[in-house]
Amino acid sequence: MDYGVNLQARLIEPLDALYAPGDAAAFRLCLVVPQSGALGLIGPSALDAAVLAAHEINAAGGI
Repeated sequence: MDYGVNLQARLIEPLDALYAPGDAAAFRLCLVVPQSGALGLIGPSALDAAVLAAHEINAAGGI
């Protein structure tokens, strides 16, 4: 499924989130799912479920 989601992986320091610039109205969320190994089969489904949930929440007016 392609929802036009731009996915990026990045290592950051935990305190970077406190000082990161951004839109005050935006809510950022991180999701870590397995992409390989024994649990690699559930990664794409978990990602699709998270994207679907985000779309449903936004369609209902957001958080």
